[in-house]
Amino acid sequence: MSSPYTKQMEQIHALVRGEIAAQTLAAEIGVETQRLAVYPRFVRSHVFDMLEKHFGCLQGLLHDTVWADLSQAYFEQVPCQKYDLNLAAEQFPEFVLRDDVQQKYGLTAFHAELCQLEWEEYVVFKAKVHWPKHGDIDAPVLHPSLSIFEFCFPVGTFLLAWRRWEMGQSAGKPDVPKEAQERMLVLQHPQTRMSRLLVADDALLLAFKAVHAGLSLAAMCAATSLSEGEMIKLLHQAERKGLILLPKDWVSAARRIIDA
Repeated sequence: MSSPYTKQMEQIHALVRGEIAAQTLAAEIGVETQRLAVYPRFVRSHVFDMLEKHFGCLQGLLHDTVWADLSQAYFEQVPCQKYDLNLAAEQFPEFVLRDDVQQKYGLTAFHAELCQLEWEEYVVFKAKVHWPKHGDIDAPVLHPSLSIFEFCFPVGTFLLAWRRWEMGQSAGKPDVPKEAQERMLVLQHPQTRMSRLLVADDALLLAFKAVHAGLSLAAMCAATSLSEGEMIKLLHQAERKGLILLPKDWVSAARRIIDA
């Protein structure tokens, strides 16, 4: 048997979803109708706002009617249960993954992956990341909070192109891409503290693997057939993008190489 509190929360969720009238519930729990009537409007408006805030690219791809219906379905089927208002959109990527949702609203695996990537940007942005100082380390270290995704579609490349188009930096609106595997890195940049998307190219992957393995500079050069200068330059580029942090003497060496 559910507790009185649990029952009342279930009734409030039913009210928010429109399954029970405010007047009916107000009479049952002994409060004024006006006090209850405000909840469905407030929560619905907030959930819709959060979906638009966190999934702007997905919204832009869909017809206005489809987006409105999809948002309404999420609002009704996945009631918000957390106090952090931004987390009202937390379960949306999982919702979009559902087969019945994809079939009903004409969504695909591409839309689901795009949705996942857009949400991860917020997760990374909110993460509490503590970087060591250059002088406190004697070997390169990886980003302390890094998300790595293997996608079946080039959603990262598409999302970056979409944003360039939105900002007027690209003349053509990008087309939805065909299936092609892509590895994405999502991190919080140590200087700006903003989330950043990086398509994992060969140089970044090489830097990641070398630092992750804890190799010395000599071992890195031996494993990659790169000179010491080339390896340090590659690592410095990875540091500028926020993927790794270099010791103070490595930073100085990289600057000498680049300035030469």
